[in-house]
Formats: sequence, C-alpha cells, structure tokens
Amino acid sequence: MSQYYLQATGISTHPQPIKDSQKKWLAETRNQCLDLACLKNAYYGRLAILKTTILSSLKHHADFSGSYESSRGEILVQQLPGNKIKFDLFVTGPYDKNKLSSPKSNQVEGEALLVGNTASYNENEDCGIIFSFADYKVSILEYGCWMYAATSTGIYKLKGKHVK
Repeated sequence: MSQYYLQATGISTHPQPIKDSQKKWLAETRNQCLDLACLKNAYYGRLAILKTTILSSLKHHADFSGSYESSRGEILVQQLPGNKIKFDLFVTGPYDKNKLSSPKSNQVEGEALLVGNTASYNENEDCGIIFSFADYKVSILEYGCWMYAATSTGIYKLKGKHVK
C-alpha cells in the first residue's frame, strides 16, 4: 500500500488531493473495520484507486521485456499492452521433501499489473510476487510460492531482451 501511495503522490502534479483522500480513507474506511474481511475489502478498494491514479498520471513506460537471471533462477518477462507483464519464473533448488536439486524445478507463471516500474502478482492468498524493474535488473520479493524450494527473492540481472 505505502509503495503505491508514495508513487501516486510522487508522480502527481497535484499530490494534495491524494494525501487528503488517503487520510479520509484511513479514518472513515480502514479504521472502521472490525474484522479481516472488512480490512481486505478496504485495502483492495484503496489499492485500485491508487493504481488508477498512477496509471492516469503516467505517459510512457519503459519496456521491461527480457530474460533475467540470478543464482536463484531465471525469469522471462514480456511486456503486454494495457500496463501488464506476462512472466515465467523458474527457481533452481530443492524441489521435493528429500531436498533433491534440479534446474528449473519450480515454476510460477502469470500476468501482473504494471504500475510504473513495479508489478504485483497474487496467485492466491498463499503466493505473491512483487517485481521492481530498474537499470537492467529486476528485484523480486516473493512469499509463499514454493513448497520445498528456497525463495526466489533477490535481484535478477538482464541477460537478454528477446523473449519467446
């Protein structure tokens, strides 16, 4: 949430209305929630508003398509129309409970909404990935996607711009 709020206020030519609406949302929506379901709905609604604000302020996106590598694995990224990326993330590491190791043993693929240089993916409540693109690399923050593998969290360097 804070990442989207900071990005929205940072790129807006008029950040004060965003700040005012955030304060109002905190007081009148989020702080009124008494259970987890209410909080989830409040956050999803606010995130949608912040993402829309950011998208309407952006004039141009860089193309982040390419193949990225790290010691943890590889990610293939294809930038799609409509501020989205399609990705295929492979993690090298143990792939079963006996800790056997195999290249490209774990994989998550999907599409994620791209807001500025950041994309966010949620497969379900247990698996989420945040991609932050900058200077020929992508930082990945992953949680809950691998049953037996080491995490894919880390910095992946651009290997090539051609994605099949």
